[in-house]
Order: sequence, then C-alpha cells, then structure tokens
Amino acid sequence: MAGYLFALNNEDSLAECLEMGIYGTVISKNATGRWNPTKEATFADFVTMKSGDNVYFFIKRKIYGIGELLEIKSTNHGIADCKFCNYPNACEPKNPANGISVFIKPTDIRWVCTFKPSPYFFKIVAPSQNCSPLAIPYQLKVEG
Repeated sequence: MAGYLFALNNEDSLAECLEMGIYGTVISKNATGRWNPTKEATFADFVTMKSGDNVYFFIKRKIYGIGELLEIKSTNHGIADCKFCNYPNACEPKNPANGISVFIKPTDIRWVCTFKPSPYFFKIVAPSQNCSPLAIPYQLKVEG
C-alpha cells in the first residue's frame, strides 16, 4: 500500500475536499508545451494511485487527516478507478481550451482522486482560557 501527501492552503480547502470526497492538485499554466520535473512527478503520483492507498492531508506543517483512496465508477466512461482526468486531454502538457467542461473547477486542476476518511479527519478548535488548542474529528455529512 502506498501513501501520498497532499498540502492544502487552509481548513476551508480541507472542508471542501472532505465534503466532496475529491482532491485535485493545482498545476500552473504551461507556457512551454512540456512538463517540468515537478509536474512530471505529480502526474506520476496520480498515475500510480490505486484504491486502498493512503492519503495524508497537511496544512501549515500539521497533519489534518488520513484518507483512503476510493474506487468509483466514472459515469462518463464506465471505468472504475480512484483517479481521473479533470477534463479531456488533461494529461497533455498544453493549456486547456477556454470553456472546456471540467469535473471540478478550476482548469488548473488537471487530475482528481476520490477518497474517504480512514479513520477520520481533524480540525483545530480555538483554545479556551486555560486550555491548549484541541484537535477534534470533523463531523462529515453522511447521506443514505
């Protein structure tokens, strides 16, 4: 089983990822028509992901949760996997066309993966007068 580290900007980003069960790395626009080594490495990480692998979410050098990649069936192609292109030809080192249909916005997110908490995610609660900050599990909305 592999593990992947995802760095997020803030807790709002984490909450958004958790509500959707989807994560995507922002990849800056490409001016050269070629991948640089960092983008190649990110692409290689997404290609090698498989259901059951662990994902770790970090914000400002703190871990906020552990997830497990989750296989779902694509409604567009009928393919079951845990990672998908965010739009057609997302794997090519060229910028997407304006107005292209995407799975999640923005188009700077080329690939997305699906996950579930395993065992759960945390949020930091502001300290009270004589207590230090607390890490408590997120309350996720579970449907069904």
